[in-house]
Amino acid sequence: MKFSAKKAVRTLLSVAFVIYCVILLYILFLSRGFRTHYPYFQYFKFFTNFVPFKTIVEYINIFGKGFQFLSVLNLLGNFVLFMPMGMLLPCLFKGLDRFWKVTLYVLIMVVAVEVLQFVLRAGVIDIDDVIFNLCGAMIGYGIIKIPFINKLLKRFYFIVEPKQQEVVL
Repeated sequence: MKFSAKKAVRTLLSVAFVIYCVILLYILFLSRGFRTHYPYFQYFKFFTNFVPFKTIVEYINIFGKGFQFLSVLNLLGNFVLFMPMGMLLPCLFKGLDRFWKVTLYVLIMVVAVEVLQFVLRAGVIDIDDVIFNLCGAMIGYGIIKIPFINKLLKRFYFIVEPKQQEVVL
């Protein structure tokens, strides 16, 4: 078996993605505990928010009341949590090289997470989480599309360049 730097980098990237997904699942589901003692109608009443920016405004309001750490952790945490997803998806999957494709896939994932959190009664179902997670992923995607970063990632095989088609004259 021949050693290939490209294959080693791609394998390392795949392993990093799996580890990231396991950590993500832990943070999103297991670290918060399950509230199965609540019937669904009560869980829905107390642990859901469908009003855009409501939670964001609440965290901004409590920021000035001595809860800076909690506010920053929740607001930045939701951005940072999905930034790697926006970076890794286009690196690992050739078909996800366009902004709209990554946006769609991440949106589906984040909405699925929120629905699963409701079904399992784990965490809080919040439209602001969807907004922040999606924005974080898109920032991650934007970072890897910065020309000098993109060129560097291609040079070290983190992003596979599409094969050039031959021109027949």
